[in-house]
Amino acid sequence: MTKRIVLGADDYGQAEAVSRGIIDLILAGRLTATSALTNGPDWPTHARWLLPCRGKAAFGLHLNLTQGTPLSPEFKAAYGDTFPGLGVLLLRAYAGQLKPAAVEAELAAQLEAFKQAMGFYPAYLDGHQHVHHFPVVRGALKRVYENAQLSGFRVRIRSVHRPVRLSDPKACLIEWTGAKRLLDDWLIPDAIPHNSSFEGIYSFNAAPQCRQYFQQFFANIQDGGMIMCHPGRASTDPTDPIASARHHEYAYLMSDDFRFDCEVAGVILVGF
Repeated sequence: MTKRIVLGADDYGQAEAVSRGIIDLILAGRLTATSALTNGPDWPTHARWLLPCRGKAAFGLHLNLTQGTPLSPEFKAAYGDTFPGLGVLLLRAYAGQLKPAAVEAELAAQLEAFKQAMGFYPAYLDGHQHVHHFPVVRGALKRVYENAQLSGFRVRIRSVHRPVRLSDPKACLIEWTGAKRLLDDWLIPDAIPHNSSFEGIYSFNAAPQCRQYFQQFFANIQDGGMIMCHPGRASTDPTDPIASARHHEYAYLMSDDFRFDCEVAGVILVGF
C-alpha cells in the first residue's frame, strides 16, 4: 500500500550546522518540510538561505517558549529575558502560572518574525519540544491563529497525537501534556487542517541506530501523516543538547538505505 507522507525537520534556524544540513536534504529531495525557530538573532540570515528552497518543501513555524530569548516585551515583562526551559514551563502551565496574554503576545511575535523575513505566512505551525499543545499555550495558539485569520491561508497545525505504550516514557509525556486535547478540543471541531498521524519520537541517545526507528515510523505512519526528524551537519555545538545525534539522522536521510526503506514501506514523500 502506498502512503503519501510529509517528512519534516524541526529546528531550522537554531544554528548554521542545523540549517545548512536541512537545506542539503531539501535540495536532495529527502525532506518535504521544515519548521523554523524565529526568535534567534540570526533568523533573518537563515531565512534568506531557505528562500531559494521554496517550492521544494513546506516551511513551518517552530513556536518556541523554552530556548533562547523571547521576542515580545509582554513575555519579557512577565518572565524575564530568557525562556525558562521545558520543565519550568510545563510546571507553570499545569500550576496555572502562565499568563495567557504574555504567551499569546510571544506566539504572535514569532509568527510576525516569520512573515517579515519570509514574506508570507508559514504553511504549518508546531512547537519546539511540543509546547504548542500545553495547557494555556494551546488556547493562546488558537487565538493567534484566529486573529491572523490563518484558516484563510490553510495553515496547518501539527498534531502529535499517537498511540503510546507505557514502556515509552518520552512518548507518554508528549501525549499526556495535551496532544489529544489539542486535537479533540480544537483541530477536529473547527476543521483545522492537520496531519492524519504522527511519528518520529525516540530517544536521541539511540541516534546511531536511527535507521531501525525510521523503519518503524514508516511501518506505523498512515497515509497523510507526518514524521518529524532532527538532522544537521556534523557539529560539536555546546549549546545544542542533541548536536551529536543530528548527524546520524543526516547521514541516514542522505543514504541509499533511506531511499530503499521508503520503497519497501511504500512511502512517498510529499509536501502540503
